[in-house]
Amino acid sequence: DAVPAAAPGGTWAEGRLIVGRIDGRHWRQKRAGARFSASGGELTLYEGEVELAPSGRLRGMARLDLSRPDEVPFWLRFELADASAAGLAQQLGMTTELVTGRVALKGGAAGFLRPGHPLLADLSGLVELDARDGRIRREIPPFVAIALASDAFNPFAARDSVRYERVESILEITDGRLHTESLTLDGPDLRVFASGSVELVREPREIDVDVALFLFRQLDRALDKIPILNLLLLGADENLVAAYFELSGPWEKPDAKLVPLRTFGAGPAGLVLRGVPQLVLEGIRKLEGLFGVVREPEPRPQPPAGLPTSGS
Repeated sequence: DAVPAAAPGGTWAEGRLIVGRIDGRHWRQKRAGARFSASGGELTLYEGEVELAPSGRLRGMARLDLSRPDEVPFWLRFELADASAAGLAQQLGMTTELVTGRVALKGGAAGFLRPGHPLLADLSGLVELDARDGRIRREIPPFVAIALASDAFNPFAARDSVRYERVESILEITDGRLHTESLTLDGPDLRVFASGSVELVREPREIDVDVALFLFRQLDRALDKIPILNLLLLGADENLVAAYFELSGPWEKPDAKLVPLRTFGAGPAGLVLRGVPQLVLEGIRKLEGLFGVVREPEPRPQPPAGLPTSGS
């Protein structure tokens, strides 16, 4: 959300705020500083910079409404750079060994500070996620569920972790849930496309996510004798959709349901086939026959109303 304009009235306080090291349970920093300005019942923090522990630099601004006796509405914008995935997990009280890599975040949010009330319950905002060059271990609950749901499409069948080169998403926080329309993970081991939501406040933390899992180099050997099809269908990453999963249930132990695709172009797989020439699509249909994929017959076109049909 955009930070609203400052309250009318003269400024009655301004200066610079500096805070030293904090080693709390839910917040760890080496140092922090910001300029501040107070007008009426509002406090504005700007040119803020926090050096997180063990890594990461947070910059931003915030405005707090101090005029209410029982709550403090606030608005903020922020940008996080040079953070490690393990360090960010530590800040959130999560296991640090499950994900590695470099993480950048930027976004804005609005909410209320209330005594004894979870911050995330009333928080709303958007966050852009960009993670690079790391690994995800198979102990992450959604990956555990996928591995249990299908032996054939288990991304951890021969490895303890999967590598990624980049993870990107726009995350929305509202009503105590984290939601995304599109999260993509690209790497040499697999590609993942996901959409859905996770409960952040209420227990159990329910997850409701659809996942398209693309495994790399699964069809190289089958397609390497068809160079044009290999290039246009698989692209530079040489991958084809492998499976589509529906995940639901508590985050700590979700259920994963393998949803069979009737064609390579069905469901999320169709995203990678848009714009493919008809000649190549015909080749895909032949491949579907080789792999035992069943395609529904195309519906026959119906003549316009009032025109005679054949045999009439």
